[in-house]
Amino acid sequence: MCTVIKGISTSLAYLEQVWQHMARLPSIDPNTRTLLICGYPNVGKSSFVNKITRADVDVQPYAFTTKSLFVGHTDYKCLRYQVIDTPGILDRPIEERNIIEMCSITALAHIKAAVLFFLDLSGSCGYSIEQQAALFHSIKRLFMNKPLVIVCNKIDLQPLEGLSEEDMKLVMDMKAEAIKSVVAQGGDSNDEGVLLTMSTMTDEGVIAVKNACLFHVAIPKPRDTKERPPCIPPAVLEAGAKDNAEKRLEELERVEGFCVETEADVDFEMDGKKLTEEEEALLAEIRRKKKLLIQEHRMKKSTAESRPIVPRKFDKDKKYSSDRLGRELSSLGIDPTAAINRVRSRFLSRRGHKHERSLGREDEAGEAMDVDDEQSNKKLRARSRSRSASRSRSKSRPPGEVAPGEGFKDSAKKQKAIKIAKKSVKGFVNQTCPSNWLKPTRHDLSKTLLLGGGAAAVNLWFAALRDVDLWFVARRDPVETGETRRRVHEGAPLSFLLGKWRGQGEGGFPTINSFAYGEELLFSHSGKPVIAYSQKTWKLASGEPMHAESGYWRPKPDGSIEVVIAQSTGLVEVQKGTYDAESKSVTLKSELVGNASKVKEITRLFKVVDGELSYVVQMATMMTSLQPHLKALLKKV
Repeated sequence: MCTVIKGISTSLAYLEQVWQHMARLPSIDPNTRTLLICGYPNVGKSSFVNKITRADVDVQPYAFTTKSLFVGHTDYKCLRYQVIDTPGILDRPIEERNIIEMCSITALAHIKAAVLFFLDLSGSCGYSIEQQAALFHSIKRLFMNKPLVIVCNKIDLQPLEGLSEEDMKLVMDMKAEAIKSVVAQGGDSNDEGVLLTMSTMTDEGVIAVKNACLFHVAIPKPRDTKERPPCIPPAVLEAGAKDNAEKRLEELERVEGFCVETEADVDFEMDGKKLTEEEEALLAEIRRKKKLLIQEHRMKKSTAESRPIVPRKFDKDKKYSSDRLGRELSSLGIDPTAAINRVRSRFLSRRGHKHERSLGREDEAGEAMDVDDEQSNKKLRARSRSRSASRSRSKSRPPGEVAPGEGFKDSAKKQKAIKIAKKSVKGFVNQTCPSNWLKPTRHDLSKTLLLGGGAAAVNLWFAALRDVDLWFVARRDPVETGETRRRVHEGAPLSFLLGKWRGQGEGGFPTINSFAYGEELLFSHSGKPVIAYSQKTWKLASGEPMHAESGYWRPKPDGSIEVVIAQSTGLVEVQKGTYDAESKSVTLKSELVGNASKVKEITRLFKVVDGELSYVVQMATMMTSLQPHLKALLKKV
């Protein structure tokens, strides 16, 4: 599988480049309402798109700032429109137009949209009105069967009325062509909305141009002259009329205080006697005021739809109080004492005994509060005792006791697991010879798990491994000087590379110019069978840093070597090769070049002759074969 992938790596790299290019293309919906903006470079197309949409197109004072299509979106009368900004077009034959201009030509030819042709009346774009009119007539065949609007921009520098007769005639000719396109779409021949003026600098007329253009896009084209009135089923009409009647009735109830529910006329008696006419009139007045209060409460409640209903929150000025109730009943000739006492008793029952104590039973309240304090103190003491007891139990738990969540079946299984864990590290505490130590094996772990231990058994096993590693680190020689490291590599096959090398080199490639540079290489080791490698280069004239890389070289006894190098450019090399201690040479070839879109292969050849280190680097890309890239001659310092 790896061989197959390596064989088609070139094709896969090409597909990745195509995918990246397609990902950068804008997402254009060909079936939605679209505005397409075109014209000469630097006439204000991108500025207009930034004004009316949420797009962020780069605007600069030089030509061809926009090099591809940019899409923005805007809303008009609850409908979504897409606005496409195209690169500038020059008036020249189509075979001479570049790729940037062909993006605009292709969009005009294939996208169904309303076209906005922008004119710069001031000529500050670098092109006169005559040149812009020539471009309009050369591409007007691309406007066929599409709504067309001529937009005169930069009127803050040159108003439309201030143009010369020749320029005004050119503008009117373009307007006539735009009216023809509107008539072909079924519009009015007297439409004045095909020629609009604005200034993106002062925002004058920008919104008017946007609304007029979107209106042209939204013009429906009649299919024929036949009238087709809307067809609504009678059941739907009846249901709508019924809903409207119910809503109207509810509105009347809220506004005028009417009550739809009929109340049965029941003879009201008091102490077995019928009410007199005066008493019935007073009762009717009370009922009417009650209904009005209910309706007023409903209205206030309806204005706070998203708020929770909390009693008396809306009555901040406290208009509905017991004092007012007493005054109202007194004005009607009724004794309010019983009603006020009943309201206050209900208030106390809702708020609890605390308010009840505040009405004059201070002694009882004091006793009750003392009782509550004693009870709360007892609860706190009991809770603290339980917590301290639980802490003491957790601290004094014997090692064999199974705690909840440890995963052991009983204490015997836990004791057995602890014994195996201790046995696995037996022999290390005596600091015996390092060649005789044995780490806990996989058999020990499986045996521990079979005893019924879960996560806790695994933790014990890994604790044993950690103790072994700590012991081994402690047994290493703490005093390891540079002389010791030098003795480790004395006579090693790559000892001829150790040290610092400095000199000059030169580079080149078929796709770049040749250059010279200064360089420093450093090969070092730390007592392990691996060599640390670092390199840095600089410009000879100024001393400015150019390139840097570092990595590790790992030689093997069979004459092979593995190298990993990380470059400052983000490129990573994994190389394999061979070394020859007698000829003092190292040959490397890349097995993998990571994070490189174009580099395919790199080879390196190092050789030491007469105390001088020379190397040659060759490189192959997707478009070139293996070519010389770098070479240098360095001396040890």
